[in-house]
Amino acid sequence: MLRIVLGYMVSLMAGVMQPVFAQSVSSGLIVAQETGWVDVDLVNSRSEDPAGLHLLAKNVRDDAPTAMAVGRHREGVGAAGAQASAPAIKAETGFDPVENRSEQIIIQFDQPVTQTDIDVDYFHRDEGAWGGVSYHERGGWRAYRGGALVGEGLFLPGQKGGAHQIRIAAPQPFDRLELFATPYVTETGAEIEPGLITSDSSDFLIKHIAYRPVSAVQPIAVR
Repeated sequence: MLRIVLGYMVSLMAGVMQPVFAQSVSSGLIVAQETGWVDVDLVNSRSEDPAGLHLLAKNVRDDAPTAMAVGRHREGVGAAGAQASAPAIKAETGFDPVENRSEQIIIQFDQPVTQTDIDVDYFHRDEGAWGGVSYHERGGWRAYRGGALVGEGLFLPGQKGGAHQIRIAAPQPFDRLELFATPYVTETGAEIEPGLITSDSSDFLIKHIAYRPVSAVQPIAVR
């Protein structure tokens, strides 16, 4: 079985879906077999740093990310600090509408990876409402290789319910992935006006990560 990837990245400036890269089978194209994926269950794992990756987090007022700032919950992991004022799961990685900044959950891979599939939970459409307008939660990501930014994008819940899978495929392999939350957004992608809702904002837990190391890619020629 072959995996042919069509990747998308959302412009942080315009909020418009833009294709990062696309691959299609043609004569002589080198593609990769569906092998070499590593699955990490962050809910039931007994290790602080399981299966070739390390977790760090940065709370809103932290100077730098640390392992101590990682929050753990029965449904997943995130940043341990509280944000906003409404009752919420403290371990979620969330945007603080009062401080106007987000916490971060950071995944450092032992070797560069080509793609990750991340299962998140407690991530909802229509979570906020103001003046007859419904607002969705939204998150973002930045991928790095050796400290250099190689890709970034935004992600939204595509359907009702809190559980979703986020596929991240940067234009180049990466060894560090930073995930964060943004202010609530409307269906058109417009961010909520600051100060309208200060009791809550976008947040999520990470339950599971599947990633594919560069070393696992075995190219084959397609004729």
